[in-house]
Amino acid sequence: MIDLPVSSLPSTGVSAAPASGAAVTTLVIGAAEIPVKEQVLLRSLVRLLDGRAGLPLQFSDDLAQCHVVFVPDGWTRRLPSLCVGVQLRAEGAAPADGPSAGLVVSPPLRATNVMAVLDAAAALVADRAAAVTRGPASLFLALTRLAAARERRATVLPVVDGPWLCADFATGLLHGRLSLDELLTGACDIGEPRRPTAAEAEGLKAQPGLRLRDVIWSAAHRLGEAGVPAAELRGAYRLQRWPDAVALSRPGYPRLAALLTSRPMNCAEACAASGLSLDTVRWFLAAGVALGIAAPAEATDAPRLREPAPNPAQRSLLGRLRERLKLW
Repeated sequence: MIDLPVSSLPSTGVSAAPASGAAVTTLVIGAAEIPVKEQVLLRSLVRLLDGRAGLPLQFSDDLAQCHVVFVPDGWTRRLPSLCVGVQLRAEGAAPADGPSAGLVVSPPLRATNVMAVLDAAAALVADRAAAVTRGPASLFLALTRLAAARERRATVLPVVDGPWLCADFATGLLHGRLSLDELLTGACDIGEPRRPTAAEAEGLKAQPGLRLRDVIWSAAHRLGEAGVPAAELRGAYRLQRWPDAVALSRPGYPRLAALLTSRPMNCAEACAASGLSLDTVRWFLAAGVALGIAAPAEATDAPRLREPAPNPAQRSLLGRLRERLKLW
């Protein structure tokens, strides 16, 4: 067995802050399909309660940016990642059929019951953000360091209190019993990567496999959406080729990719032009750099060495005929 400590791998220049760094600074609140009267009242209460008990509040119509969404009782549609749902349920009414959206509040909405449910929602959001920092961040950093090292040998990724994973960049697969959703929930905290024994490699590779590139891009999405701070990337970057389809599967990412393909941009410029958060841009670029599709502008704009002229004796027969017939 050969140990492969993380410290031996090259850094990607990206890191995640500790769990406390993922705390939400402003709680963004939205509403979906609740009565207009309640929605107008909720907007007014958000303005009224903003800053109370040290909790900055903001209302948004863009559910993808929301931490808390007020929904009707029995809401079954999927909410944005890490978002807490608050169902409006009449007092004394039996729960509607279907999965619960999270917390419950009884109309009419008042300052007291809304503030109470927002306090509970803020705690849930902080817990989920902290879990993302532990899980997806540790998975992302382990995989991107292996990718940046151009590692081709199978590597065991021990999961704390869970089934182990095996990253095999030769086949482009991440083997293990955990699904992609389970990997991104925060429940999987990655330990020190190491080389597997022959028996471990055989057993792990027999398990189902996920595309490594899909896992890296999906983890980058989750970290950006959760507002997990990413390390600063200095200077301008550019995409050298179009990203994988999964990288563009969320709103705003196709525009970000188009901007970074058209010209070099630093993270602040890309953030302003795309409408995505600064940390979202940084996680996206970190994934692109590790996978070899993004690079600093200095590297992409460097003058290319001229290829030496071919030796006439080594030219193909077709090339000599084209030259003789002036068909260049």
